[in-house]
Amino acid sequence: MSVANSTPGLGSFTSVAVTSIANNSVVYTGASGNSLTGTALATGQILVGSTGSAPTATANPAFLLPNSIISGATTVPTTASGTVYFVGGTPGALVDLTGINSGTSAGFYVRFIMNAAISGQTLQHSWRFTVAAGTLQGVKYNTNLTGFLAPVLITNATTISGGTQAINAGDTIDMWFDGTNWWVQAFASASNGGWV
Repeated sequence: MSVANSTPGLGSFTSVAVTSIANNSVVYTGASGNSLTGTALATGQILVGSTGSAPTATANPAFLLPNSIISGATTVPTTASGTVYFVGGTPGALVDLTGINSGTSAGFYVRFIMNAAISGQTLQHSWRFTVAAGTLQGVKYNTNLTGFLAPVLITNATTISGGTQAINAGDTIDMWFDGTNWWVQAFASASNGGWV
């Protein structure tokens, strides 16, 4: 293996043991005798090259989760794993996850964040997050009258929806699918309210 030394800029190339490579070294692989070119890198950049001229070094891009805004009835597709959905306050509607129900979707994850408060019991209940019958498991944390989160188990359910009190902006539902069941953690901050 050939490596550049740790001096910024182009360095000499020599064969060394992996354990002796200094921090911030630029490492290339290539057959003996090939002409290798080194390029200095900024902190946090990674460069993998081969023989000949070194490729241009670029900074790692920020990791951004896909996101979408829901303002009405929505069917979550099987391609949406990792998506953060921002759920509007009105109108309330069905969010359908029933199509994600086979072993090929194991590992599917989605997060719902309420981006506006919901007041009025009719609207709260109308926001329904529905999966295949009897596959919803997990726990919901609703805030009681004294301001503490009270965990409530979810067992073999089909739907989670708003409760009798307001749903606040920032309340969340996280859902994971294991190929058979959905596992949910839901948080609600309204006093004596939350998810049902």
